Amino acid sequence: MTTKPLALQNGASCVDGINEYTCKCVNEYSGKFCEVGPAVYLQTSPCQHNDCQNGICFVPANSKDYVCKCSPGFSGKHCEYLTRVHFGANDSYLALEPLKTRPSSNVTLHLRTTQKDGVLLYTGDSAHLAVELFMGRVRVSYDVGNYPVSNMFSYEMVNDGIWHTVELLTIKQNFTLRIDHGTARFIVNDGTNEYLQTTSPLYIGGLPREVAEEATKKWHLRDTGSFIGYLEGIYSCVVPPPPGCLERVYLNGRLKDLGSGQQHKVAPGCGGEETVRDQGQRGIQGVIIAAESEGPLVSGAPRVTQRPGGPAMDEQDCPHNTSIANEIQVHPPVLEETETPTEVEESGDEEAARVDPCENHKCRRGRCKPRRKADGAADYKCRCRTGWSGRLCDQAPTCRKEQFTEYYVENGCRSRRPIKNAICSGTCGSHCCKPRRTKQRQVRLICNDGTSYKKEIEIIRKCRCRRRCY
Repeated sequence: MTTKPLALQNGASCVDGINEYTCKCVNEYSGKFCEVGPAVYLQTSPCQHNDCQNGICFVPANSKDYVCKCSPGFSGKHCEYLTRVHFGANDSYLALEPLKTRPSSNVTLHLRTTQKDGVLLYTGDSAHLAVELFMGRVRVSYDVGNYPVSNMFSYEMVNDGIWHTVELLTIKQNFTLRIDHGTARFIVNDGTNEYLQTTSPLYIGGLPREVAEEATKKWHLRDTGSFIGYLEGIYSCVVPPPPGCLERVYLNGRLKDLGSGQQHKVAPGCGGEETVRDQGQRGIQGVIIAAESEGPLVSGAPRVTQRPGGPAMDEQDCPHNTSIANEIQVHPPVLEETETPTEVEESGDEEAARVDPCENHKCRRGRCKPRRKADGAADYKCRCRTGWSGRLCDQAPTCRKEQFTEYYVENGCRSRRPIKNAICSGTCGSHCCKPRRTKQRQVRLICNDGTSYKKEIEIIRKCRCRRRCY
């Protein structure tokens, strides 16, 4: 049995062992003899560990919490959603998930352009929905598979450079167009087919080349370019053209995150806004600076640079073919360092070797996976749970069951009564929204010649996100 050592400190007790002893510390003391006091953590800024994804962290006066000030085009509590974009080239486009048309579909676009012609929305193959600008008006081509194709034009002109709201509603063979909450116009694609059925992506703002060529051959569209937003010859480098801009796209009543789909030559914001960047190496808060502000660069103050497109720009640098014009960027302050480049590189290598990138990760619904950047710096990636998405796995799935009631039609025969069924609709990140539970129901079908027969159809009971999409 060992005796209690005299070296014990800070109220520690001795625990006997075999030819040895250990010290049991209290009150968060540590060390062999409990000689090390509790760690004291310095109070840091709330912005040191923030969740702002596309913007800067800002602490309001007399507040202990932070808010995220989003860069142009982004919104949400953590600036995680892309809701405003502009199209800077004739082949720009967005590709979103296929449009759900059962039992109905509702698309709302808020747009601004000065372009006479260009694609607004397109989906389908032979059966299709095509919405485009034609001579400044909105032209619609609607075909659920019934010949001939139904077409109509809007009364209103929308290429005047101001914001307009375009509402598109499909209910079976019926299509409704309304602009700026005005008088609605209707067309009906009458025939045997009731719904527009397509698995093609929903293209907004333009089309890929191969899709554009096919749509032109079938006369679905008159012009397959994007509504890039300016009229040739009336703008100069002193007065840059407003780009074709789109914001707040609603699909079936839900605000769509435009960053969830494929983007081609599309940039956030509408151009001309100030752009904020949280690039400070020492947790320095970013600031928003008005586009008109100018002044000398002060050491230790943010440095402001202006994109091409301002009055001081040369004629040969005219940004009519660029995707971003007249933007302001806020850079981190100039840091006055006395270390030599060799010392900085060596200290950085030592720190990178010690730091675990997953120690303070921000993955919400997923696992942290360490990785290395191209320059060798430590970084991590979030591997999301099924259905979750986003850089930090913070975008929840919206997969749900949408019920509808309609007659079941097959080979010219129809069910005696409307059948209540459902579809699985919503987003699951890179996964798929699929039925989780189904049941079989026997239905009697009545044909035009008076005969009838029974058939079992699948009824969807529950939906969930699945990794396997087959």
